Amino acid sequence: MQSLHGVTEGGRTMGRGLAVGGIMLMVALTFPAAAKGANCGQGVSVCRCGDTVVADITLTSSLRDCPGVGLAVAGGVRLDLGGNEISGRGTAVGIELRGDGSTITNGMVTGFEIGVGVSARSPSPVNRTTVEFLTVQRNTDAGIFLTGSFNTVSDNEAIDNGVSPGGLSRAGIFLAGNSNVVARNDSGQNGLFGILVGGRQNVINERNQVYSNGRGGIGATGSENLVENNDVGDVDFGNGCLGILVERTRSADTGPGNTVRGNDVNGNGGRSGFCVVSGPGGIFARGSGHVIVGNNVGDMHRGNTGIGIGVVGPRALVEANTVMANTGNGISIQGGTLDDPNIVRGNFIGDRGLRGNGGHGLILVDGEGGGTATEEIDSNEVRGNAKSGIVVNGTVYRLRGNISGGRVNQANGECQFLVADGNLNDGGNRANGRLIPGLGGQPFPTGCLN
Repeated sequence: MQSLHGVTEGGRTMGRGLAVGGIMLMVALTFPAAAKGANCGQGVSVCRCGDTVVADITLTSSLRDCPGVGLAVAGGVRLDLGGNEISGRGTAVGIELRGDGSTITNGMVTGFEIGVGVSARSPSPVNRTTVEFLTVQRNTDAGIFLTGSFNTVSDNEAIDNGVSPGGLSRAGIFLAGNSNVVARNDSGQNGLFGILVGGRQNVINERNQVYSNGRGGIGATGSENLVENNDVGDVDFGNGCLGILVERTRSADTGPGNTVRGNDVNGNGGRSGFCVVSGPGGIFARGSGHVIVGNNVGDMHRGNTGIGIGVVGPRALVEANTVMANTGNGISIQGGTLDDPNIVRGNFIGDRGLRGNGGHGLILVDGEGGGTATEEIDSNEVRGNAKSGIVVNGTVYRLRGNISGGRVNQANGECQFLVADGNLNDGGNRANGRLIPGLGGQPFPTGCLN
């Protein structure tokens, strides 16, 4: 199985790895040994490059051109940079965390391999750490790199990190672990992802601004992660391949998936050469049990290049999204099964004028619905898309209350419904305002309906 960064192959890990959300991500960080500095912060009011901060301190001056580690920080310590800068020579960690419960705040960290992160000697977890109100920029691998749980990364600017092709995370903000929070950060122009997390029950929310990153805006792998209320890309500031990527691994295919809710996802996908796990688009979910609800994905002059929302895997819920002006299909779903069908409900897909998507409005590429148990394609409004409105290539899907097309300027370009044999009509479906006969699980008419 290939991970987010393609670092496992055939079950064989190539190089030293770090478990992230049940998969292995390479940790190819070539840190030199930590500098043997003195202690500061406990009767020593001035810190120098390579020192270890052992008690709360506020810096009174910048530390520039550090040859190795900028500062190491012991557990339970608050380091306030006092608005100052710590800079390095492209290696090591700017602020190296060596214990739980520390707080790093108020300054700039630039010119290291990792701006703020875990121990240079090994990626040892740190827990209950707070990293806030920092500018981390021009670090060759990652701006902020943490492993562990219950950490908070908030109100930072992570800009122009991951510029080295040899760096692996190449992210503005990278966290591996459980129950971490990433909130209110600006993360842009980083080599691969703006924000990348792996594990369980991590939260990425409260209007992170994520833009112009090489591969994707936000990536989350594992289960029960929440990506909520973020601004991901925009006109001229889109992320290279995808706005948001969520995926699960084979070892975690039961139970809840990840939730993507209430995000604004616009203008992404303009650099398809950065794509690895999918084609370009707004939101892509791979694996089982994901919930994608209430997102705004594209709009007039702000659409994503490629698919608006793409799902590969069973048991997804795609509900109440507004999906407009993307260059490919509005919503593309594949991989549902009779026992674990995908449900697509209450979405607004395309509209008149320049809000239609460039492909089909909604397509179920393959798979099966749940037969008699559930209406899988329910109460969607699909208008003004360049190709067909609703396309169903799988079988045993139940369609109810869907509106495809409308008046002349609301009609989809080809068919309003194009449904394969073996699917079911639960009534209330309309093509260009005309009620399609049938209800109560009768066979849905096949062929091109207008």
